[in-house]
Amino acid sequence: MPRLLCLVLVLLLAGCSSLPETPPAQRSFLLTLPADAEFSAGERRPGVLLVDSNAGNSAYDQRRMAYRHNPHEIRYYAASQWASSPAEMLRAAVVESLEPAALTETVLQREGYVRHDYRLELQLLRLSHEYAETPMRGELVVAARLLRRGAEVLAADRFQASSPAEGEGPAAGVQAQSRALRAVIEELLVFLDENLPRELPKDRYGD
Repeated sequence: MPRLLCLVLVLLLAGCSSLPETPPAQRSFLLTLPADAEFSAGERRPGVLLVDSNAGNSAYDQRRMAYRHNPHEIRYYAASQWASSPAEMLRAAVVESLEPAALTETVLQREGYVRHDYRLELQLLRLSHEYAETPMRGELVVAARLLRRGAEVLAADRFQASSPAEGEGPAAGVQAQSRALRAVIEELLVFLDENLPRELPKDRYGD
């Protein structure tokens, strides 16, 4: 009988040790501007600006959060993700910055009943945590095109920024990307200030 009891205890302990581990809780992050981000007002032009964004690189515009140890391999965190599409969060941050900058009469985030005069097209090319350097860096690369209504391209450029993380892991990387986002938007506002026309065409709605 004692031998049987010992055997049962051994089997129970073996069963407990083979139970699957509880997976870590999933954490969701937002790509937003730092709380202290400020953008000064520029020269206001007449007209309506529509901000549009899309995934220039689908490897980065997804809920999974990307990181790299070298330029040729991309990995994703198992327990950390974006709360929304990165391209959508990028557009929201740009619109948020354009309102105090006041470069046009109106800024639209969606097409609707109000007709736009200009379109700012944003493409998310890279959004990653770069571990190849120490400390790890948060990186953001965005392509932008400014178009007049009717698809005439007024200007195009590519913006890239990275910021060192104050720590390791996804949370520190997101904070670094927030600072990189501010740097990209600062350059983007200069780009718009230099390329938005000062006057609307006479045939404003002639299309």
